[in-house]
Amino acid sequence: MLKRGMLLSFILIVALFLFSCQSPVKTETTPETPAETAPSGCTAHWECADEDFKHYQAEDCSWGTPERCELGCVNNTCRSAEVCTPGFKCIDDFRRGYQKEDCSFLSKIDCEWGCDAGKCQEKPTNIFTNATAPASTPPKYSVIAENNDEVASGKKTIYSLKWGEQQQIDISGKTHNVTIHDLKPDKVMIEVDKLESDWLMEKQNYSYANIGVTFTIEAILYQAYAGGKQEIDYSVR
Repeated sequence: MLKRGMLLSFILIVALFLFSCQSPVKTETTPETPAETAPSGCTAHWECADEDFKHYQAEDCSWGTPERCELGCVNNTCRSAEVCTPGFKCIDDFRRGYQKEDCSFLSKIDCEWGCDAGKCQEKPTNIFTNATAPASTPPKYSVIAENNDEVASGKKTIYSLKWGEQQQIDISGKTHNVTIHDLKPDKVMIEVDKLESDWLMEKQNYSYANIGVTFTIEAILYQAYAGGKQEIDYSVR
């Protein structure tokens, strides 16, 4: 009986020994897939906020303070100041003038018979029929003077004056200092020898009795944006 018990104990010890020597069972695990991250960041660029403002978007997608476009925002940029080719042109169907690079007109004149291709048209020959046409009527109208391609036609000299500059002109052998005292988009106040004029719009004039001269404002150019032109054209008689 004792031998049998010892045999069972021996078998149990061997079984435990063999069980402990077995390799642990491997379990398969599924590798974790890294989470996909959404793309971040923006392409830095300017964009029209509306028709009058543009604003800048940085690479971090933040927006800067809108900047005003004085001439309007088009295609995500401020519209540039218009530049014109100088020369005599038709202002409309019945007016002609000399257009400067800034697109303003001076030396404006009326064309009685219409303006075409920058020239005043001659009097039509078919206004009168043979029965009603007056015999040998001297011409009352001529386009020779109107189509003169000189900016100053000899009748008057056009002066250009920028805001902030002082100009000296000679009148009857005496030198006089001319400046712009104040300037608005549609009117100007000039100063001659430190004497101020009234507010003057285009084609209005002011007489300085002390020197016997009248100043006429021919054109006003006022561009409000930074670096824009602010000047006038005037004549003296």
